[in-house]
Amino acid sequence: VQVIYNLISNAIKHSKSGNSIDITVSNGHFMNEESNPLGVVISIRDYGPGIPEQELDNIFDYYTQCKQKNGEDSPKGFGLGLAICREIAQGHQGDIWAENHAERGAVFSIYFPKTMK
Repeated sequence: VQVIYNLISNAIKHSKSGNSIDITVSNGHFMNEESNPLGVVISIRDYGPGIPEQELDNIFDYYTQCKQKNGEDSPKGFGLGLAICREIAQGHQGDIWAENHAERGAVFSIYFPKTMK
């Protein structure tokens, strides 16, 4: 629940007023690789400026606050929310990742295997 709350909260913060966010839940494999166990994938997409490509790898590190793709500073925070989301996901043998959407915005996805603890 905490992970979903953080991801939705971030999507709202990074979207302009009046924009929507998309939430999808599906059966799937981590990073769509068939070799990973089947599980649940929850994706939250915003329609904000996106994440600079060079910052996608470290966005889940503690105290990380990156610039937005348009060069503006991210909304205020401590840089802990996404790091905590990663800890929670990995604590349940899952994972979390971020991608830029081809049109606009970012997509954060979290995967929990069906056999999670």
